Amino acid sequence: MLKILRFLSKSAFSVVLIILLLCIQAKTDLDLPDYTSKMINIGIQQGGIENVSPDAISKIDMENLLIFTKDDKQIMDAYELISREILSNKDYEKYEKEYPLLEKEDLYILKNLKQKELDNLNTVMSEPLMELYVVTNREANQELIASMM
Repeated sequence: MLKILRFLSKSAFSVVLIILLLCIQAKTDLDLPDYTSKMINIGIQQGGIENVSPDAISKIDMENLLIFTKDDKQIMDAYELISREILSNKDYEKYEKEYPLLEKEDLYILKNLKQKELDNLNTVMSEPLMELYVVTNREANQELIASMM
């Protein structure tokens, strides 16, 4: 055993490097199924949309959305209203680059939420968003009527 350690001491850097590379290989091998699962679930099945709740929604659409739900408080607590009048010039310019619609109307922006809170919000908003889409989208209405006939 001492002879083996004596020989390894001459190439200690290489041994440490090999062990480090083996750990990296094991980590990437274990992460590969998760990456593949996310590509299939989010990328293909959900069309690249990770969350149901939108990052930004206009004030008018939010008011219409709240008609279809009883969880108004939970939804409103997750969003922050921004408008040209409320924001400073610096903040307005930052938000306007990200949300060009801000120039025309007020927006609700999703706050930074923990994953559990975001999952709860997604559950609460999924049905009202679908109902709002069906009511406001003429093509969806025609397809729904055709399927009912």
